[in-house]
Amino acid sequence: YDWISTISINQVEKKDIVISLCDEAGKAVVSWKVINAFPTKLDVPTFDANSNDVAIESMELMADQITINYAV
Repeated sequence: YDWISTISINQVEKKDIVISLCDEAGKAVVSWKVINAFPTKLDVPTFDANSNDVAIESMELMADQITINYAV
């Protein structure tokens, strides 16, 4: 989450990242290569000790380009 701190001082560091959707064996089924990405929003759940809910974080990114690779 070092990206988030750079945004607050208007020094966004863009990075190329790969996001993979994996099957049960851990093999990538679909991969997204995101070029010059930087985060624009981060949602972090609040925790409730009395709840059994799953905590889900989400991050929105801006990017110059996205390519999709499907496993064969």
